[in-house]
Amino acid sequence: MIIDFHTHTFPDKIAERAVTGLIEKSHARAFSDGTSAGLVRSMEEAGIDLSVVLPVATSPRQVEHINDRAAEVKGRLLSFDAMHPDLENWEAELERIASLGLKGIKIHPVYQNVA
Repeated sequence: MIIDFHTHTFPDKIAERAVTGLIEKSHARAFSDGTSAGLVRSMEEAGIDLSVVLPVATSPRQVEHINDRAAEVKGRLLSFDAMHPDLENWEAELERIASLGLKGIKIHPVYQNVA
């Protein structure tokens, strides 16, 4: 089994804008259009069996929405959840994450301005 352990997807309506922003900030090349369907197409082309999606919350207000979406990911995609260091009710969100069955969290110092 081949697993890509570090992927990103975005809701269809913001995927193009999000991917463009990431390319500009990271100077890295995108391998899909940023949507879940685009990631699965890329996986097919590369012979990847499973991709782990690691969402990033760039502000505390995004955390709950991102985690709701992460809980809906199925099939050949496995999503971790997002956490932001400035989230006030982080304990409650961690409990909610566990109840949703999510398997891990993503914290990204570069995009969240933490060490």
